[in-house]
Amino acid sequence: MADKLLTIDEAIHMLRADPHYADLVRDAYFGADTQESADRFLQSGEFFEVERILKDTIRNATVVDVGAGSGISSYAFAMHGAARVYALEPDPSDLVGCGAIERIRGNLPIEILRTYADDITLSDASVDIVYARQVLHHIPPVTKAAWLEIMRY
Repeated sequence: MADKLLTIDEAIHMLRADPHYADLVRDAYFGADTQESADRFLQSGEFFEVERILKDTIRNATVVDVGAGSGISSYAFAMHGAARVYALEPDPSDLVGCGAIERIRGNLPIEILRTYADDITLSDASVDIVYARQVLHHIPPVTKAAWLEIMRY
């Protein structure tokens, strides 16, 4: 068992079940209630800094959230006035993937792109903001194709 690698879902379940990791689960927005996690991220110091850096460019922007995970960043951008958010997420998981995004997007202008960063199908220069939060370590090694795709926007 010690040599077996956990899936992301298995790791999340393990962390949630162990009270020693309660702070990590909260701080990483991995709570069982995805909507609550998204609302906390929306009000977080982390997203406040994103807003501070981007200033008024979020309003009416088209955003690509690369490696959207559970969609908390996509949700925050949409709630702050982005006209369209593409949640780029290949993982179908209900915990940290497309299933979680489906639950929180409601009527917000969030479209899920179920693909990887090296296969984005959007037109060149069609995006105002490319956002990548806690994702680059999931692209081992970060491929030249992924960087070229991201830079097209």
